[in-house]
Amino acid sequence: MEFGERIRLTRYIWGMTIIGMVLGVTFTAAILDEAVLGLVFIMAAAAIAVTGFIWQWGAPFASGASSGEQAGFNEKIKREQIEAVLRRLSDDQLETLRDRISSGTVNDALLSDMLATDEYKRKR
Repeated sequence: MEFGERIRLTRYIWGMTIIGMVLGVTFTAAILDEAVLGLVFIMAAAAIAVTGFIWQWGAPFASGASSGEQAGFNEKIKREQIEAVLRRLSDDQLETLRDRISSGTVNDALLSDMLATDEYKRKR
């Protein structure tokens, strides 16, 4: 939905809400007395809710696309960090890492420390 169409619909909704409130209060005030305020609040709440649907106020929280994009971005950062650490390793260290990965004896704490050190250097 385009911006201009949203503006037009919002004006229409609130115009009809105000007209409905005026007519509702005019014709029911004698019957409902103070309860006519409840009618006004219900109509205002309905107009706010419909306006929210038109402008998609809850969309950033409901859509999985933004969290998916964030996950992709986080994976890209991790991949770049790993590549930077691997570039810093010597040939002997790379060979040792390959052997550890093959045997399954990789020290996760050591790898985390290396990544954290690389991230620290990048921020400076």
